[in-house]
Amino acid sequence: MNGQYVQLLEAIKKHAPSLTKEDFEQINKHGISGGFNGFIYYKDTVKFFDSNEDLITDFLGDEAHDYSYKNMFDMFNALYDGHSLDEFKNWASWYVAEVVADRVNNYGLEV
Repeated sequence: MNGQYVQLLEAIKKHAPSLTKEDFEQINKHGISGGFNGFIYYKDTVKFFDSNEDLITDFLGDEAHDYSYKNMFDMFNALYDGHSLDEFKNWASWYVAEVVADRVNNYGLEV
């Protein structure tokens, strides 16, 4: 398993320690916008982003490259109609959590 996913999972668990394997299953099935501890309010998602900015932006840069976007902001604009820095940070936090949930549920990343 790519070490980047392990680091992201550890960052998520540190930010929202009450998230369970079942929560990751629900995030994987339905997305994170339904409301999961630590990822509901902008104040929480912005805090998660700010605390893990280098890790998140490195990951998003890799994702953007893998999906043929010019950069992470190009990917953001293509996938989300956002207009502020906080919206970008919220989207980035949700994107990371959803990708990690996919790795937990479909690729054996251990919670």
